[in-house]
Amino acid sequence: MKLYHILRSEGKGVYNDKCEGVLKCLTHDFPTFATGWLEYARVLASRGDNHGVLHLLMEATIHCKYNDSIIIRAISAADKINNISIARSIISTCVHWPIEKLWKIFIEGANLELKYGHPHASRRILRYLIAHYPRCGPAYVDAVRVEEEHGSIDDAIMLVQEGLSNNPKYSPLWVVCMKLFTKVFHVQGHIHVLRSVIALCQREGPSEVLWKMYFILGESLWESDSAVLREDAMFCWKKAFQCCVDGLKWKVLLLQARYIMKDPRGLQDIHTSLTLAAQAVKLSGRRSFHPCVVGLMRLYECAGMVDDSFSICEAATHSKDNTEFEQKKAEYFRTTSSIAHAADALFSPMLDVGAKQDFKINWKMVLEKVLLCRRQCKLDIALKITRSHALSQNGRLWAVRISLMQPHGEREHVVAASEGVRTCPKSGEAWVEMARVRMNPLYSSCFSLDEAAKALEYAMLFTEQYGDVFIELLRLYTIRYGRCPDKTLIDSVCGMVSAAKPNYGRCWQFCKLHPDETCVDTLMNGLYAIVEGVVVYKFLYIYAQRRRRALVEVEKRLGNGINEYPSTEAAARACGIHLPKRLPNNPEYLSRIGGVFAFNTALSRLDVRLSALDEGERLRRILDGDGGYLNQINGI
Repeated sequence: MKLYHILRSEGKGVYNDKCEGVLKCLTHDFPTFATGWLEYARVLASRGDNHGVLHLLMEATIHCKYNDSIIIRAISAADKINNISIARSIISTCVHWPIEKLWKIFIEGANLELKYGHPHASRRILRYLIAHYPRCGPAYVDAVRVEEEHGSIDDAIMLVQEGLSNNPKYSPLWVVCMKLFTKVFHVQGHIHVLRSVIALCQREGPSEVLWKMYFILGESLWESDSAVLREDAMFCWKKAFQCCVDGLKWKVLLLQARYIMKDPRGLQDIHTSLTLAAQAVKLSGRRSFHPCVVGLMRLYECAGMVDDSFSICEAATHSKDNTEFEQKKAEYFRTTSSIAHAADALFSPMLDVGAKQDFKINWKMVLEKVLLCRRQCKLDIALKITRSHALSQNGRLWAVRISLMQPHGEREHVVAASEGVRTCPKSGEAWVEMARVRMNPLYSSCFSLDEAAKALEYAMLFTEQYGDVFIELLRLYTIRYGRCPDKTLIDSVCGMVSAAKPNYGRCWQFCKLHPDETCVDTLMNGLYAIVEGVVVYKFLYIYAQRRRRALVEVEKRLGNGINEYPSTEAAARACGIHLPKRLPNNPEYLSRIGGVFAFNTALSRLDVRLSALDEGERLRRILDGDGGYLNQINGI
């Protein structure tokens, strides 16, 4: 066991044959040591041997009694081989366990049932857990979410009230309650109900969640047309700032600045918004500094100060990793009125070639710079940044690079996609881009819905939190059927979305119209646009599928002998098979069907220039668009 800890500390998560041998001996000599089984399973999983992982963990359950970590990992392994029957049998072996050890397993089982399109079974499991273990706060949170997405809002309200009476100190349940009540009662004009929830939280709830309650109420009031209610919103945000711990005050200010900038009535107070964002940067710490900078640069972009936005982004791309960082940042931002000048003054030494060795590149800031260039149509600069050798292993940067290669032609785009999934084989973002390439009807050489389905399956396996996977899956179903998918397929995708709880993605953020809406609502927001984009060009998709079927038939008849012919057309003529001609893929044709980025994503409206959008949509596209620090900036 001592040798295992030495290898663990030296390897730092990098497994090799030597480490695998030690773990095999460890599980044999110390079969009750659960961590050894879990690490051995992680080694097998890194090789993609999911059947081996499942077999190993089933053996581990014999030796490690009442270990919920092993059971949950075994359920996950059964899920990865798409065998829900095995997962159910694993859960059934644990029903005699004490409920304190069982609740995590039941929640995992409920999410699994949801993923496979069985929301009623998921609700039954969660209701059973709540009935036998009412002190389980996470069970109430999941039950409310399932009811909200697949059941009844009234049942969700009843569950959240019951949950708070049994778990008054469980913070996430208070946030769920406030968001649910805001959605229901604000529409009806019953603001007093929301205020009563905050009063109840002050009396019985945990103090650390109170600032979130005030801020959510402020969000709701800010959307009103009443000047009085908007004043109340500012008061609520002020109370949120006062109740918030010091380490999160930056977030209150930054979120407030964003709401003021994208005023629903079109009355932006740019000066107030930028001032609040500047104060957020001053209050930020080591970990929150870059999210604040991203929020600030996006606000500058909204205000039309694009050059300042580029300046801030360029200056903050390299971050210094020593104790002087906080002191210098505080000094410059306290004494300088211009945030852009302060950022340059603080970070300009980091941009010197000789000093770059002392700093590490922040890939999320690089991603923000690339996205900023893309929004401003500086595509050559964006592509040049993504080609940086030092950042070539990053999946999200590879995904943007693949997307930007489309104007360079089919061959370059396909090569970039292939290189991306080969360089980052566990990046869901890269696999989604591969699926998009496979679903482009103008790419006569590689169009294949079957290959696109495989790519999306890999993407869900590796990065299920990436919402674009499910958007493109709906697009795939729409192309196959030539119309809106039937209710069964839509419900199936909704179940996957509910279980995965995706939280980022370019298309996903475009479909997310409100930060508090459910994942199913977000998916449904994009359904019409997806179907519209496919149906309008239905003739192209049908033509591409006909050509693909002909190519498959040629390959089936000739096998490897197809390489002896100078072209696929010549091979088809030799077989006597009619092969439809290639679709034109030149700039003139592309300009008639949507431009050089036609079929780049499931949502054609994403490629519309910012200058062609109305002010509200432009601000939403900038502030709520995808990015490296999105989850730290958006929402509570």
